[in-house]
Amino acid sequence: MRAVTGMAFLGLVLVGIGCDGPNGPTPVGVSGTVQLDKKPMAEGEIVFSVAGEVPATMEIKEGAFEGKSLPGKAKVEVRQYKMVKQKVTMPGAAPDSVKQNMLPARYNTATTLSADVTKDGANKFEFSVESK
Repeated sequence: MRAVTGMAFLGLVLVGIGCDGPNGPTPVGVSGTVQLDKKPMAEGEIVFSVAGEVPATMEIKEGAFEGKSLPGKAKVEVRQYKMVKQKVTMPGAAPDSVKQNMLPARYNTATTLSADVTKDGANKFEFSVESK
């Protein structure tokens, strides 16, 4: 019985290693700028994804973003949308407008951007993307 209790305790200790709070790592503040074609991006969104964790999505306004992300090596995605009319597939149906990402995949679905988010760092990042 003692062996089982000891192993259970050891398991709990090992599970707790690397966790900052009772429910896992604690998000930290991140901020920065996004340039689109060498000018501040008017609006869009930026996503910080740390492996195995829920991604953090922040709004970009006038080239700036601010929010919280989990610490770690984050994959960063930048998106800029415009509304486009969808092709009508049924006769008599009105066209729907859908959001379409206007940036190349290398900045979002196949991103090459990353950031090292630290617990104690300034976590201020600058990204530059191109529309083509």
